[in-house]
Amino acid sequence: MGFWVYGTHVALLCCLFAMPGVLFLSSAYQKSGITAAIWMLRSLASVVFLLTCYVLDTSARDVVAFGGTIALTCFYEIGYCIAGSGQFKQFLRYWCACTMVMIGYVWIIVIPIVLKGGVGSLVSNYVGLIRIYVWYWPTNFALYMVMAFWLIIGLASLYRKTYLWLLLLPVLLSLFLTGSRAAIGALALGMGIAVWRNRRKLRLGVLISVLAISLGGYMSFGLKQYTVSNTFLDRSARWSAAIEQWTRRPILGWGFRGFQEVIPTYSWDDTVRQMGSAHNSYIDLLLRGGLLYSVFFWGFILIVVRQGLRLQGDQRRCFEFLSYSIIGLLAAALFHNVFKDPIIMGYFWTYAAGIAFHSRRGRGGASTWLVEKPEPMERVAGSCTT
Repeated sequence: MGFWVYGTHVALLCCLFAMPGVLFLSSAYQKSGITAAIWMLRSLASVVFLLTCYVLDTSARDVVAFGGTIALTCFYEIGYCIAGSGQFKQFLRYWCACTMVMIGYVWIIVIPIVLKGGVGSLVSNYVGLIRIYVWYWPTNFALYMVMAFWLIIGLASLYRKTYLWLLLLPVLLSLFLTGSRAAIGALALGMGIAVWRNRRKLRLGVLISVLAISLGGYMSFGLKQYTVSNTFLDRSARWSAAIEQWTRRPILGWGFRGFQEVIPTYSWDDTVRQMGSAHNSYIDLLLRGGLLYSVFFWGFILIVVRQGLRLQGDQRRCFEFLSYSIIGLLAAALFHNVFKDPIIMGYFWTYAAGIAFHSRRGRGGASTWLVEKPEPMERVAGSCTT
């Protein structure tokens, strides 16, 4: 629980930081359809929370859980400020550099273990090391590696630098060693869609990538101690308990309270176990926010992804690759709480902000943030006139 409380505090600080952006951004921010949709989501979530508070008792923990849910969306304003200032490509490069620093930190921890106990020791201890030193949920770390994979390809498409492609090697290795089936599946799905959309200009590099992902996925499945059937049965029990609780308040849900607060335990294999999490973002949001908010939220994400795939202009290829990572996350959300992780959500809302800004810019509706458009120059004497 401490991880989520920490993440919520960080998100609340981001919310306070983002408020000036709401007040001082250009009119392009206000006229964006994505901006309007986000404020509708925030308003709907607030109404759901207030109506739930009126019916049910509310604790300080419930208020913090709701505040964290709303505050994470404020990464959108931060991303829009960055895009509007003309620094979005530089921001993506910075994000990529920070990711590589994190991977370097992982391997600084891992290499001494390999030297001491061999590769077998690395395989058996890798996930535990990630949980202790890097990311509390190793699967979310693996999914972040999926996002980094597509981010690097997007940057490579923008800058056309060979060394960027080499960065894929440590990213894929860090991903495969987690043995996360959800992350491998997310990467494979995104790659499959990318291959299909670019099937007329398929290159050898794409085929090699598909083979590498297949081999890595096969190896990763062998790293798990639990069988696929046991994992699915355990999570099915969690989902059944959550759906049963959801039917008591199907439209408005439980007011964005913590999932553990609503369902503390579940039954499986003749034992009562601590719930922890739903291991399913769709069921988690359905229970916490109700059917009404869930339909609007997931519909919004699909619209943003569709916009990213159809974006025109100089940024088209970069946002197309970033969209593949979000598609992968949507698939992984069937088995993990992907859309509650602060870092992953920061990535998504920044991505949405970039699409909102460049969509209007592509239509001639947005200018650089807080930079005045130059006045048209007076015609030079003797120039061609009508």
